[in-house]
Amino acid sequence: MALKTRSREILAALEAAYGQGAPTPADWLALLVVDADLPGLDAQEVERNTIQPHLGARPKGRYQKRVPFSWSHEAVGSGDVAVPPHFDPLILASGWSRVALTGTATVAAAPVAVAAPTGTWSYTVGTGFTGANRRRVTVTCTTAGGSGTAVATIAAPACGLGATAEAAYEAAGVAIADATPIALPGGAEITPTVGTDWAVGDTWAIELIPPGIAYWPSSDHRNHASAAIRYNLDGTLMEAPGARFQMGANLAIGGYPLLTFRGAGLWRGASATPLGTPDFSAIREPAVLDADSFQVLVEPVDLSAAAWVPVGQSLTLSGGADARSKSRTGLDSVEVVDHAVTGELLVEEPAAADLNIWDWAGLYKRIRGIAGTAPGERCEICIHNAQIGSPQRRDDQGDGMVSIPFIAVPQTGAGDDEVSVRFF
Repeated sequence: MALKTRSREILAALEAAYGQGAPTPADWLALLVVDADLPGLDAQEVERNTIQPHLGARPKGRYQKRVPFSWSHEAVGSGDVAVPPHFDPLILASGWSRVALTGTATVAAAPVAVAAPTGTWSYTVGTGFTGANRRRVTVTCTTAGGSGTAVATIAAPACGLGATAEAAYEAAGVAIADATPIALPGGAEITPTVGTDWAVGDTWAIELIPPGIAYWPSSDHRNHASAAIRYNLDGTLMEAPGARFQMGANLAIGGYPLLTFRGAGLWRGASATPLGTPDFSAIREPAVLDADSFQVLVEPVDLSAAAWVPVGQSLTLSGGADARSKSRTGLDSVEVVDHAVTGELLVEEPAAADLNIWDWAGLYKRIRGIAGTAPGERCEICIHNAQIGSPQRRDDQGDGMVSIPFIAVPQTGAGDDEVSVRFF
């Protein structure tokens, strides 16, 4: 009787040491995957080019044996902003690092000047942000002067969808004085120190970021995590330690938000092993992406102006790690060798009189896609420094669409700050 392809179980565990498998049986996590290819044996082949008096085939040898993997995960959080999603080992094994954002780190460290204000100031963060959405808060001077004289209006537009939507915020007549705390939306609090006197109309922006789990590319290749994978097809088990992956993303109207994984692990043969009984009851069900559950925003990298909120169709990422196999004396591994991330944003083309996106080629923008509406379950793809390529027009049932390609370029010499995946 044939093996049934629907009878599959996939487990993963982070390795304590490369290629050594799961440290203990309790470390194995059942993965709820979609669109999984059936793995087999992949290997490099070398033909024996022997000189023999016949026209037949020559035998081949094999080396660098691998188990290739390809599947996706629904991009939904654990339901708790402090707990990573269940497929966390795969993201880490794709050469990304995990950062828990909480406390005072949820408030930008410094204000961003808008349109060259006359005054200057700085602040310290006293209390972190506990709101539900990223917020661009503006501080606009309404009464000129220095510390104790200047007065400002603090405002933020409405944002978010569904259960996590937040109303517009405005506080007028806020006195600006050294060592006197200022309240911001979402419970955040900062204490200013005024430098040069403020002038009426001076404006700054402050970004507030909700608590959550963020993943960033890591160039620390010597310390990249690796995973052990167990892939059981109807009682035939392939266990592959030393696995690493390339991660991508696909957020599109009419589908579920997906993170895609493609990689390989070390071949250790196959064995007869009964299927287990994985428990997926704690894994949240994502929302189908629609107008009320998916947003895209495009804004200046430095947030010096408000975001453009296009009528969007999809946001995709590819790259995110190139996992390559290596075989040398004393070395048999799969390694992440680069992090070049590319992508595409597909939106309705705006009228040039409203926004001329054809002038964007070569410029840098910040692009964000937010999937979901439930606290702790949402996923945000943020390209912090997207260099725009050459836009291309498309037709969608008579509607003029435009595809905006981009590459994610590191913002600093050290890199690893060009793109993030957040669950919040």
